[in-house]
Amino acid sequence: MSVSASPLGYRLDIGAAVAGAYRMVADNARLAGDLASLPFVIVVAAEIVAGLLGGGGVFGRALATLVQAVGYLVFGTVFVVRWHRFVLLGERTAGPLFTPEWRAFL
Repeated sequence: MSVSASPLGYRLDIGAAVAGAYRMVADNARLAGDLASLPFVIVVAAEIVAGLLGGGGVFGRALATLVQAVGYLVFGTVFVVRWHRFVLLGERTAGPLFTPEWRAFL
């Protein structure tokens, strides 16, 4: 296992930290799916809209790429905020999609 040493003298076992993170996701796979289901629908909708918009020309492709990027940005940030609130605060419900915490994170 690799060990990272900081200038302050703290040592971190990276292998154990990564294994612990994967174990937490595996142990809470159903919750992770619940937290990610609605944001995933947003990504699918963004992909469909981008497919409809990206028909012709440079402008259409640029607009389609922008729609895809916004969809992934919304999905990524919503899921990350929900997961961190679970890890740090123990919240096990999905709650509203765009919370004040999400707005501050974005």
